[in-house]
Amino acid sequence: MLRVVGELRGSGRSLPVAVGAAVLLAACGDDADPTGPGRAPGLAAIVMAAGTDHSCLIAEDGAAYCWGWGRRGQLGGGDTADASRPRRVDGGSAFVAISAGGATTCALTPVGTAYCWGSNHRGALGAGVSAPFSTVPLPVAGGYAFAQVSLGGGHACGTTANGIGYCWGDGADGRLGTGDRGDRDGPAPVAGGIRFRHLSAGLFHSCGLATSGEAYCWGANRQGQLGTGDTAASAVPRRVGGGLNFIAIDAGNFHTCAVAADSTAYCWGANHTGELGDGTTSPTPQTLPRPVSGNRRFARIDVGSYHACGVTAAGAAWCWGVNTYGKLGEGTALPTAVPLAVEGGITFDAVTAGGNHSCGVSVGRRAYCWGWNAVGQLGDGTIETRPSPVPVTSPASGP
Repeated sequence: MLRVVGELRGSGRSLPVAVGAAVLLAACGDDADPTGPGRAPGLAAIVMAAGTDHSCLIAEDGAAYCWGWGRRGQLGGGDTADASRPRRVDGGSAFVAISAGGATTCALTPVGTAYCWGSNHRGALGAGVSAPFSTVPLPVAGGYAFAQVSLGGGHACGTTANGIGYCWGDGADGRLGTGDRGDRDGPAPVAGGIRFRHLSAGLFHSCGLATSGEAYCWGANRQGQLGTGDTAASAVPRRVGGGLNFIAIDAGNFHTCAVAADSTAYCWGANHTGELGDGTTSPTPQTLPRPVSGNRRFARIDVGSYHACGVTAAGAAWCWGVNTYGKLGEGTALPTAVPLAVEGGITFDAVTAGGNHSCGVSVGRRAYCWGWNAVGQLGDGTIETRPSPVPVTSPASGP
């Protein structure tokens, strides 16, 4: 549903992995945007994250900026105001990765310290505090050095550099993977002793990519979003069926998508409106991975509320599923059960799917968003819905 996350590795190389949040590290190189070389008139970005109704990015100097719905402090600017243009997150910290959830945001510093701000419902900040929300970043408890972090609807998960997975926040349905269904106001280890490369927090479930390439999921499973061949919930990780190994995985509201080792995209879970991208729709849950239509080779994938987007190695962005308010970026508001190209001829490094909007970073480090914009979540200074990508504008000093 949300999420965009950076990964830190001992090699110093960042591996972008798809939401829930999914990470957007822009590649260096010439700008391939249709408007020509050079930087956008707005804010250059290296990382972007689309939440349910807000968005964030990290600028080239490491400063974090957020915009959109801010009523729970999720913009991190010290107040609860909405903003239609980027506002700098308070605290002066430099960040390398960021993830946006329902009403909470988390980010990582270069040494892996995690900070979160916004809603603290059921411990979503992971800071060990009882306040209902925070308008400024708070350090996640435990002093862990995280390699990656991902926010869901009311919980978060992350991995340390040695592959240990931790989750915190709302524990209903077993979505924290701790073996029980209790809430945690600080990081708790995921059960099973699995070494993870990446964790992704969805709305009511979570998934992880093991260092060996197997995918595991846990939590709610009424729509088959765990990919285990059944609809039984689980409070501990269960391996995704099909015998596949993956290089990326992302958990959304009621479906999950992943990129296999051969770069084929697969999805599973709810498919009422084509969110699996396999050319079908069905009220019956799809409990095992199904290949996304089109035989494209994806480098990254990100899952939103009821849609998903992927980026090929050549930088072409494709989206599918529910298209309310034009969040697929192909110029209409019509749903589609097969991937459609995002308009504009932009060469993307990665795209992040939020609630009813999506955003992306081009290879020239330009930030774009499209879809619903009622609370300014596109960051273009307006509240007008946009069914095609528009550039994120320069930062604002106020709402």
